[in-house]
Amino acid sequence: MAALSLIPGPAKDSWVLARAQISITAPANATVAPHITAYKITNYTPDRADLTVYATYSDASITATAETVLWVSEDWRLLLPDPAAKTQTVQSVPAIPADAVTLPAAK
Repeated sequence: MAALSLIPGPAKDSWVLARAQISITAPANATVAPHITAYKITNYTPDRADLTVYATYSDASITATAETVLWVSEDWRLLLPDPAAKTQTVQSVPAIPADAVTLPAAK
């Protein structure tokens, strides 16, 4: 999955190493797992898009995650932040903005 969906570099390498150290043996409990609820494109060019992804949690809290995707090999790939940069990409927000694109609720 990482080979097809992540941009090569230190961030991808770090993610792959971290992922190899955990074992997922069952699906997440749907009642407590976060749900991706909306997104908002904040900057767009034909080869790059910056967006904010909104997730809601079982306690009704909401997070906003800054993401960047690059158009590579005829597909969008996620550019993870360099782990050395210590960039904070997730923050708590009080609400999803009205101009965000709302996704259908999970079934």
